[in-house]
Amino acid sequence: MAWLIPASGVIESYRDNMDGCEGDSPLLDSGKRIIQMPMLRGRQTVSTFSILFASARRSLKAARESEEGSFYEILNCLVMGAFTVEAYMNHLGHIQYGSKFDKFEKSNVWAKYRQLRRSCSLPILGIPDAYPSVGQLLEFRNTMAHGRTENNLIAMEIADKTIPIAIGQSALGWRAFVTCEYAEEGMAAVEALINELHDAAGQGKYPFLTTISGLYSLATIDP
Repeated sequence: MAWLIPASGVIESYRDNMDGCEGDSPLLDSGKRIIQMPMLRGRQTVSTFSILFASARRSLKAARESEEGSFYEILNCLVMGAFTVEAYMNHLGHIQYGSKFDKFEKSNVWAKYRQLRRSCSLPILGIPDAYPSVGQLLEFRNTMAHGRTENNLIAMEIADKTIPIAIGQSALGWRAFVTCEYAEEGMAAVEALINELHDAAGQGKYPFLTTISGLYSLATIDP
């Protein structure tokens, strides 16, 4: 016998079953040895792009709520937000093209986007033209992926007692982009880009609705 059940609760349900079992339980013999084991089978779908987007949103929320450590939260938001874009394109590419997308998946994100717009009968535009903030976010991701030590020249007028503060707070190089304003603008653009493609591809209006989903069956079998 098997039942369709949600993934959550499978293990706890089994543990609850075992707690307090007597010797005549169908799961235990008189020596309380297990004579039947539950077998979980099914198919699970993990929406990687949705998980990355949720991670970016959580980091941005944390940055808004507390200044302490906010630089690192914003940095994580920017990188995860950029990852979200390409992960979604890979997701939609396989829906639109099936296994034929496997070779195209290795192409750069800029080419993927143009191809997906074409497949969705949208005007052929590049990311910088359609969503400039997403283009900047992806460029930032590339900068961080090939990060290197920077040597920056500093020249500013300051009051004598603020020298340590000024040095620490001067945002030069890639750090100039690690701000809440930039992250909020970038995340809004990421969401808009994905919503547009998702809707145009006939996939509905809620691309981020689920992170992990599936159908499962649970049956008891002899060990």
